[in-house]
Order: sequence, then structure tokens, then C-alpha cells
Amino acid sequence: MSEFVEQSLTGVPRTMLLTTRSRVDEHQQPDGLFQDPIVAKWWKSLTWDSTLDPMYKSPAPFTWANRAYIIDRLVAKHLQKYRNAVVVELGAGLSTRYYRIGQDCQRWYELDLPAISELRRQLDLEALVNA
Repeated sequence: MSEFVEQSLTGVPRTMLLTTRSRVDEHQQPDGLFQDPIVAKWWKSLTWDSTLDPMYKSPAPFTWANRAYIIDRLVAKHLQKYRNAVVVELGAGLSTRYYRIGQDCQRWYELDLPAISELRRQLDLEALVNA
């Protein structure tokens, strides 16, 4: 179902697969920084673009996973302090931060380009149907 939208992603929007793959790889590590079962489900519906291989190897994928972990901790700390906070993720791509730390948040918005937002909707629907 998501293949049509995914195939239309080129340029900068396509690079969101880099951070997505790094979170999948981190999730699969037995001693990983975090677990991210939603991104692992989504990954099964995505197609890796092998032209991204050189960018994926440098900087190391760990860098993106580490960045996700650090931002998770900062946002979680903020949400503990401000219970009624509203989170807005600009350029959210295929972020799954809401599923990892934001489910108790008052409001959480993920904004991105229309094609990416449509892909997210499709992946969310697929995850719900296949749950």
C-alpha cells in the first residue's frame, strides 16, 4: 500500500530512510539504546534505496540512533516538567518518538511534506491492520 507514495520520494525526503534505518538497526541490538517496535514494523513495508549506502555508512548509523536517544531524553524530561505541553515535530519524517515517549503528552503534532505525511498515514494504517 505504501509503495506508491514511497516511490515518489526523491531528494531530501528520501534521506529520511537513513534515520529510519538507523533506528531499526538500534532496535535490533540486544543492548540497544532504545526499543522501537513501531519503526521495525514500518520498515517491513519500506524499500531501502541502495544509492543511500554511502551516506548510511558515513557518518556511522549509531550517530543517528544516538541523536534520537538524546532528543528522546530531552523531550521526556521536558514532558515530565510540563505535563500540559504541546509537542510539534517539524520535518518529522518517519519519526516514532511519539510512540517511544509521547503517549502521555497532551498534544503531539508531526508535520512534514505532503508525500511524507501520506506515507506516515499509510504506515500507521498498515501497522493497525497487522497488529
